[in-house]
Amino acid sequence: MRTKHKKFRIGGAIFGCNRIANRLASVALLIIPAMGCAATGNSCDFEQPQQLRVLEDQMVERGHFWGRYFDPDNDVSVRQKFDNEFYDSANTFFRIGLYLEEEEPWFTYAKWANDVYREFYLDPNDWHTAAWRRSSYGIYLRRELVGDVPIRQLELMRDKPAFSKIIEGRGQGGAEHRSRAIALAVESHVLAERAGADRAAERGVLQLETFVPWMGSHLYEWRSGSYNGTYREGGPRFAPFMFGLTAHALIEFVEWERENGRDPEAYWPKLFPIDYGSGIDPDAKKIYWNSIETALGDLAIWMYVSASHQNGEPMWQTGRQDGFLYQDILDPRLAPDLNLMIAHVYAWLWKETGDKRFLEIGDEVFNAGALYGSTFSGKHFNQQFRYAFDFLQWRREGMELHCSTADE
Repeated sequence: MRTKHKKFRIGGAIFGCNRIANRLASVALLIIPAMGCAATGNSCDFEQPQQLRVLEDQMVERGHFWGRYFDPDNDVSVRQKFDNEFYDSANTFFRIGLYLEEEEPWFTYAKWANDVYREFYLDPNDWHTAAWRRSSYGIYLRRELVGDVPIRQLELMRDKPAFSKIIEGRGQGGAEHRSRAIALAVESHVLAERAGADRAAERGVLQLETFVPWMGSHLYEWRSGSYNGTYREGGPRFAPFMFGLTAHALIEFVEWERENGRDPEAYWPKLFPIDYGSGIDPDAKKIYWNSIETALGDLAIWMYVSASHQNGEPMWQTGRQDGFLYQDILDPRLAPDLNLMIAHVYAWLWKETGDKRFLEIGDEVFNAGALYGSTFSGKHFNQQFRYAFDFLQWRREGMELHCSTADE
């Protein structure tokens, strides 16, 4: 049952006055409780997303199931727990606890899951994880909310996994099939810096100065269908949820740079494709994105309105289960269970631009994901809630910026 608390403001977000919220001034990834945002005026006249309650019910019921799954005293093997920790269970449980304003049992669930990740996988491998198993959020939130994690763990998560070094990605880092590896790397940089680490450099070059353009190249390849300028050429492949991962890392980078008075476009190439040393085909499609926001907005509208699957069908499918087609040559399926890995991009663009299209599309994507998202495995449960709370926060911030709102 959700506990009610008196509300107060931190910046643009609203939190309950309990002992969790009182610690949140130091937490960069602020999460807001669910509240209506009834707006007056011509531009906005709606409440929270239609299917929010469905998602909340799922969050609590399945959250307790998956939380108890990580209990060290149950009969589930550590290997099974690790397999179901994928996509960062600790992050999921910490965020649920913040959202519900209930520290327990959610923080305990988070610590159990984080212990599995660290003791079964990180420590035995000296933190040299596979690129796709880099999970920084749970470690960061444990440090900020519980306080029993040294900053060194976030530095190890930034420096040790595959594709942590520029030299590892040279010649292939800008190719879209490395998009998840580079997005998770950038995420680890931002979180380490938020915790107090210095900006990492390699042979005198700031790593983010290279990683951010690589992510721009991933966006270019998806948008253009061209691999010219990277180490390989081939047919276009676009998985929308991978765009969600890349977009979230870029958004975090933008927000962090702004908070520190830096120009988030300082590393951004603007003109694509990028020449990685082998030249650029003169017939390659040129794209000019003057900012990260412009690039994300272009792809967000394109993949909803006009992007097509390899079989010719529109990428966005409207029907019994609204969702994006998962682009896989052997098995092209509709994947509404991944909608909530994407919806946050539209909410952030709504906040940034005030363009109501982003709000409307974001709500459509979110509502379908809430209805049809999967929680049958720990991985799917974490995918369902990894960015859901960012969607809700950025959506509300957009309402506060662009709508005439009634007093709460």
